[in-house]
Amino acid sequence: MERFLAFGEVLIRYTNKDNNIYSNGNLVEYFYGGSEANIAATLSGLGVETSILSAIPKNNMCDDIVRHFKGLGVNTKYILRSGEKMGFYFTERGTGVRGDSVIYDRKNSAFSKLTVEEIDPQEVLKDITWFHFSGITAAVSEGVREILKKLVLKAKDNKITISMDLNYRSKMWEIKEAKDFLSEIAPYVDICFGIEPIKGSDDDYDLFNRDEASAQDIEDRMKLLKDRYKFKYIFHTERKNDSENSNSYKAYAYSDKLYESKTLKTNMIERVGSGDAFVSGIIYGLINNYSLKETIDFGVASATLKCTIKGDHMIVSESSIKEIGNMKIAINR
Repeated sequence: MERFLAFGEVLIRYTNKDNNIYSNGNLVEYFYGGSEANIAATLSGLGVETSILSAIPKNNMCDDIVRHFKGLGVNTKYILRSGEKMGFYFTERGTGVRGDSVIYDRKNSAFSKLTVEEIDPQEVLKDITWFHFSGITAAVSEGVREILKKLVLKAKDNKITISMDLNYRSKMWEIKEAKDFLSEIAPYVDICFGIEPIKGSDDDYDLFNRDEASAQDIEDRMKLLKDRYKFKYIFHTERKNDSENSNSYKAYAYSDKLYESKTLKTNMIERVGSGDAFVSGIIYGLINNYSLKETIDFGVASATLKCTIKGDHMIVSESSIKEIGNMKIAINR
């Protein structure tokens, strides 16, 4: 049986209700999430044994966070209770011509203050078969990066599958710092999600221009990174939103050659967490020995379904995702 461990910050997201803007409303909703926590929750709902390695303070709301993820079947043993501050962020949901807006408040959070002395890699990775982290986690603090390095090296020693979601957040760190660190750790990674921020050559500090790239440019970039870092697989997504809040999702995978998914389109309720749902779908497909084409189709279906579900993660069945992939949208009576 696969045992999945995600290392990342558990967050609270505050969002204005009814697609309002900060200056025009005082009613907010809040959700528990964070990239790695979202993936652990979704995989748990699909029947995978999952755990989260994180840190949050000791208070009543944080007790509720632990109960929330426990209730979703996620092992919370390694959510450490330390520090005084919870990481959180604010979002304005975009609609029509207005895009999403994000404001972070994560500085000095309990997770950012973690030290290498508090984490025993051998203990937390015991019996784990899959270890996952994101570039967002690496951006949190230097101390977290030190812990991440140790975890990745121990996971490699233990022959654990390692996956990395590059996920660049320009509000959290500079591109050079991001590329240097993630490129240093990439040779230990088996499966990479994304094509930036990571170096395609020693002096590659520019962001790849996805918006103007041709299909051939994307294939060349994926092959370059796969060969340079010896990834088993590398994945890349394309998504487009129009002014009618319609979301189009497509993905590519590269192993021995380029694989292309079907394209799925839906009206969008919630963009947050759809990328994490894609990663969850890919990991689930690989764990269950889907073909690579089946895997990326399942990942795209998972991401597309999440766009229709409010909140940061979703708890759905494998069959529900497959129905989306087959575009079975009639009423199931």
